[in-house]
Amino acid sequence: MTKAVRNAGESNADGYERRLRLDERRRALRRERGEISLRLQAGRSEEETAALLRLLETHDEAALIDISVESRNRLSASEAERTELLERRGRLTQELERLRSEAEEKSGAQSLREQESRLERLTEQYAVLALSETLLRRTKAVFEQEKQPEVLQTASAYFGQMTGGIYRRVIAPGDSNTLLAETSDRRTIDSIFLSRGTQEQLYLAMRLALADAASRVHPLPLLLDDLFVHFDEARLRNTIPVIGDIAKKRQVILFTCHRHIAESFERELADSSIVRLNGGTVRPASAASV
Repeated sequence: MTKAVRNAGESNADGYERRLRLDERRRALRRERGEISLRLQAGRSEEETAALLRLLETHDEAALIDISVESRNRLSASEAERTELLERRGRLTQELERLRSEAEEKSGAQSLREQESRLERLTEQYAVLALSETLLRRTKAVFEQEKQPEVLQTASAYFGQMTGGIYRRVIAPGDSNTLLAETSDRRTIDSIFLSRGTQEQLYLAMRLALADAASRVHPLPLLLDDLFVHFDEARLRNTIPVIGDIAKKRQVILFTCHRHIAESFERELADSSIVRLNGGTVRPASAASV
């Protein structure tokens, strides 16, 4: 009896151990199943996971192996095609760079030819302008040496008369483009510091003197267009006799839209005549016409 009990205990122990091993195996399988499920679902949507499970359920191991081999073959072919496409893209990129470089060289050569042509035209223009400048300088030098003293003397006389003797001489320094006015007490003033009216008297004196020098042998008519807008009464009164003296040597025609200027000339110059436009009377013209 004791032996039977002992055998029964051993049998129960063996069964317990088997149950433990089975339970451990079951837990291991569950863990493995969970890991497999995670791997199956990783990176896949629910639809893709469901499709994969259906594939596993409807195919045996041999079929799945065939599918796996076929998939690997397609993957290898795709990788080879991808590698070939990458190499082809590299070759095309190199060819594109070569073509771009050639295009830039051609464009640069064309641009260089255009710039050379433009430089040639500019060189020709420069030669013409340089020659013109030289001729102008020589002409100016001849004028300053031969004509300027006479012009300045005449301008000084006109300017002194226009200013009532306040200024006696016009000076043009040889090293400057400015004009100087010398007062009766021999002070010199740069023309830029003169009043507006006095400046215009000075410039008018210079223009009248230049006109005398330019057409001394055959006096040409002198046309004046509203020169006395900035002259006050005293300046206008002093300038009118100068115009009258010039009118004795050449015809002077003055255009003005200011009635008081026309009336002043008519009053101060007995030989002047007025021609009114846009109506009015026309008086006979004399040697001086205003």
